[in-house]
Amino acid sequence: MSKRALHNALFMAAFTRNVKLATELLKFLLGQERAAQFNFRTLKFETTVFTDAEGNERRADAIVSVMTKDGRRVLFLIEHKSTKSKHIFQQLLSYQTVLYAEAADEVVPIVVSTAKSKWHLPRAFRAAHSNVCGEVSLNFGYLLFDFARQTAETLQTVFPSSHPYLLGMRSLQQLNREVIGEFLVGSLALPAEERIRLTGQVTNCLVESDGGFDMGLLEEIEAGCINKVEDRLMRTIKIGQEGWLEQGFKKGKAEGKAEGKAEGKAEGLAKVALRMLEEGMSIEVICRTTGLKRGDLTKLKRKRA
Repeated sequence: MSKRALHNALFMAAFTRNVKLATELLKFLLGQERAAQFNFRTLKFETTVFTDAEGNERRADAIVSVMTKDGRRVLFLIEHKSTKSKHIFQQLLSYQTVLYAEAADEVVPIVVSTAKSKWHLPRAFRAAHSNVCGEVSLNFGYLLFDFARQTAETLQTVFPSSHPYLLGMRSLQQLNREVIGEFLVGSLALPAEERIRLTGQVTNCLVESDGGFDMGLLEEIEAGCINKVEDRLMRTIKIGQEGWLEQGFKKGKAEGKAEGKAEGKAEGLAKVALRMLEEGMSIEVICRTTGLKRGDLTKLKRKRA
């Protein structure tokens, strides 16, 4: 998987349906005065798939709606970029045109950049003041959240509830031990299940993104920044990613029976498959990783439902 695809996968995993993160991001970008005009309890994630004027299916990264206190609906169109794009105006404007055609709501475009260097592209396209046809000339801009301009301290201050997600994305952007350590420490603020899920997603991306990172190195980084052994997750995640057989064989050996070994292995596989399903991985990837058949996954999905 390309680095760009990994950045997008982590962004989607962290942001999709994450009301806390969306709320804190919008409040930060709008500023105190403009944010005060909104009722953020009405925040909703809207469908991101729509059809343009030519009948082509388009998909935005995220669209969030929020009602103002005087009853107007505003759509926030959020586009993630892991590299700088000279065509950002055309892309956002094409999305915005379709959204305006479908609804009369105000549309506010937002760019979230996880590019390695600071975002120096223009943030607004403005017609010259002396333009003869000024009122029909294009005035267009977007709000920007640039990871390259953020530190761990500012993220934790400005995003008190959701900073672990942003620290996770920053760790994939920076790819160094210190920043990964900041994410691992920051993740301690999350509830246990949420923390395991996010740490597993970030770990997958880190290992796939850079050959210099493996589970052994990540365990070493974790041990260097988290003192309590019971707070360390790398061992659990490693079993889930690489050592699912080990867990099953140990249970079988303890029971001292061949059938116990088989049952333990099957139970371990089922747990890993369920975790992968919860993280949104494709059926093909899960089957290839665990050796389970599509029918087995269908049964697991029914049980989970």
